[in-house]
Amino acid sequence: MKTAFALLIALSAPAQEEVVLKRTFESGQKWAHVGQVLVTMDMGQLQVDFDMSEEVLKVLSEGKEADVKRRVSNLKTLFNGNELERGGPMAQSAFEWTSKLDERGVATAAEAAKPGVLQSLLSTALVASVLPGGPVKIGQPFKNEFETMGRKVKLEATLAEIKDGTARIQSTLEWTSPEAGPMGSGKATATNWVEVKTGSPIKIEGTVSGIQGPQGVGLQSLTFQVERKKS
Repeated sequence: MKTAFALLIALSAPAQEEVVLKRTFESGQKWAHVGQVLVTMDMGQLQVDFDMSEEVLKVLSEGKEADVKRRVSNLKTLFNGNELERGGPMAQSAFEWTSKLDERGVATAAEAAKPGVLQSLLSTALVASVLPGGPVKIGQPFKNEFETMGRKVKLEATLAEIKDGTARIQSTLEWTSPEAGPMGSGKATATNWVEVKTGSPIKIEGTVSGIQGPQGVGLQSLTFQVERKKS
């Protein structure tokens, strides 16, 4: 009797919602975002505010890949609340780069130019928005291992919620690189909100740990946030 009752309860329970989470591309797609990076050091806090745009330049491989240009502009850098003039690793002018993204959102190829500190950080933040590239259910974990921007990345994530056409994903990632530097290797935890229909990021926020600061600089914490502008 108990077994039959338990089976009845299981059959009457609502099925887990399943969605296909992958990037879909159309030539000319554009998104505009605002972002902020906060770096807390022994000597104080560095804050970088910026705008970031994304544009699909060309769709490839029958829609499974695309060349996507990202441009960062309107940078404003403050140290302990005081705005810095241009110069230094984080107080830089506008810059852009083009990546080839696959259906997961992984940059399978990028411009050969060596990225600066801020670009490396933003590329890492965008890695946190990598998708399973296929069907997934609420509460179901998924893993991805890949190489991007010269780093080997391991990502573990869980689809936490679907609401009003938006998926919320909790993720942890770890990356290593043969090159030394502030973003050469590290770990991050992040929450990512993506548009279910297109897989494009709506908001990403997270915390980075295990990275090295410039020589003589003690890093305490580093957080980031990138959010799509409201139209």
